[in-house]
Amino acid sequence: MIKNLRDALGKKEVVVEAWIQDYRSSGKITFLILRDLYDVYQGVVKNKKIDLSQESFVRIKGYLKDAVLKSNELTIKDKELVVEEIEIVSPADPLPIPVVEKGVNTGLDKRLDYRYLDIRKPSVRAIFRIESTIINSFRRFFYDKGFIEIQPPGIIATSTEGGTDLFPIKYFEKKAFLAQSPQLYKQLGAISLGRVFSTSPVWRAEKHNTTRHLNEIRQLDIEVAMADDMEVMKLLEECIQFIVRSVKKENKEDLELLGINLVVPKAVYLSYDGAIKELNNAGYSISHGEDLDPGAERKLAELYPDSIIFVHSWPIELKPFYIWPKDKNKGISAGFDALLNGLEISSGGQRIHRPEVLIEVLKEKGLNPENFKWYIDAFRYGAPPHSGWSIGLERITMALLRLENIREVALFPRDRHRLTP
Repeated sequence: MIKNLRDALGKKEVVVEAWIQDYRSSGKITFLILRDLYDVYQGVVKNKKIDLSQESFVRIKGYLKDAVLKSNELTIKDKELVVEEIEIVSPADPLPIPVVEKGVNTGLDKRLDYRYLDIRKPSVRAIFRIESTIINSFRRFFYDKGFIEIQPPGIIATSTEGGTDLFPIKYFEKKAFLAQSPQLYKQLGAISLGRVFSTSPVWRAEKHNTTRHLNEIRQLDIEVAMADDMEVMKLLEECIQFIVRSVKKENKEDLELLGINLVVPKAVYLSYDGAIKELNNAGYSISHGEDLDPGAERKLAELYPDSIIFVHSWPIELKPFYIWPKDKNKGISAGFDALLNGLEISSGGQRIHRPEVLIEVLKEKGLNPENFKWYIDAFRYGAPPHSGWSIGLERITMALLRLENIREVALFPRDRHRLTP
């Protein structure tokens, strides 16, 4: 049996499976708009009375016939399927949301209520095919460079970012949390395994309501022993360029459907001080010591279009406790952020590998070193300098496709109000 019509275009008689996207009758002829996993095409039923409904899943036996079709709904316009036999494999109830938007678009909240139907839309499927290429390309890039894939724990005993916005869970008789980052564990992997990467879900309990944040995300992480911040920034540059080239090659039809002209970005490197100066010179008011807000990120994208913008050498006080103090006298850390199309997609830096420095910085950040004893102790046995970064999978997908809401790129998004489906 041929599941998708494109696999049958060289044949005459076919058996296919598809959803009925739409249908209309004209006399004794019924025209079907059929959709499989790749294409939308027309079927013709003659002299048969069938009980049909939109989105019913059917099995059809028939033959292909040359045609000249003009409907914009169709992706195959030079063939139509003449139906000889049709079996309703799974009938569909009346739809709570349309799978094909005609006229008024359904709001995102309602679409997410019925996400299992929403993802049948060709444009939504295109997003997730592209996201699949992104994560697969990330893996290929680092496998080819000899990195080891690791699986860090999702249950932790200590905050990895020093904050309090964690989801607590009951872990037998102990208090534990859902991991907000694999940060500390990928470091412990790197100081012995050398070069590691991971792809994992993480959870953050911030009570935000923005189009840029979720409470459950997927992170693409690396950590590299015997490397500084500039070296891993170069790896990030090359990785993103590889991902973009892969998407352009493997998802041409998806990009066309979404109307995206993807450009392989060049890289721009700015110090934090340089970025603040550039922003103020461009009329965007921001003071030294402030974080880059969304407006500042968008302004930098206007100044450097089609670029990965690395902002490095941040003030120590703006970066987490594990970031190496590059110059304590000047208050400069070895931390960086990476921006793409006006959106922060990654942060990273060189890490602290000396226990005495780590204890000092934890105290300066108002954290108790005793709570991190297991982590600090790991660096007492000849830990090499090491650096790394993390890409948010949803963030990079959102940035590349220039989408306005991060929920569009999460299959079943989790925010402070949404726990189902």
